[in-house]
Amino acid sequence: HFPCWVLYHFMGGSASKTAQTQSSEPQRSTRTSDDRFIKILLTGTSGAGRSRLLYRFADNTFTESYISTIGVDFKIKRLQIAGNSIKLQVWDITDKEKYRTIISSYYRGAHAVVVAYDISKKDPLKDVKEWIAVAKQYNENAPIFLVGCKSDLEADRTVPFETMSNFADEQDLPIIETSAKENVHIEETFTMITCTVCDLPNPLHKPAKSARKVVPVETS
Repeated sequence: HFPCWVLYHFMGGSASKTAQTQSSEPQRSTRTSDDRFIKILLTGTSGAGRSRLLYRFADNTFTESYISTIGVDFKIKRLQIAGNSIKLQVWDITDKEKYRTIISSYYRGAHAVVVAYDISKKDPLKDVKEWIAVAKQYNENAPIFLVGCKSDLEADRTVPFETMSNFADEQDLPIIETSAKENVHIEETFTMITCTVCDLPNPLHKPAKSARKVVPVETS
């Protein structure tokens, strides 16, 4: 349903430079090489599509009903990549101000932060910038990934993908658009994140042309 260059933005395609993450000290893991563990935070403004993204990925389910996250929610799913068994603990973090002091603690130890945005919402770039700032405030080491949600609402898009893509390039952040409703680019998103964090080859696309800065998950 969507042009290939949307996905190729993080695949090292000609439409954009390869996705990069922030260079930093690696987060530590006590898991064995046969059972790696990474913690991923889903952040973004209420209604952006975080919860639907989480439930489609973890349970392969979707509901049209609005899902409001009270505090936090999380799911666990295991991925098999390049002979590695990797357990993903994915946390859906509310944007409610009254939970802000509690939520800040969940950023500690996170290996990656997803900033989700609704492509049909007015001025999504403003929300994205705010959540990037929050992520850097609470965990300056975790790489950040921009994930556009509700790409099935293309007719209602408020900001061209090129605008979001250019911003991502300026910030050296990967970006991808998804649809939980139509199950588009959901698996690719979390595979990309996992491969970047764990420094593994991504089986879903060709290797990027330029080198990436990654945050490896060390094993005991």
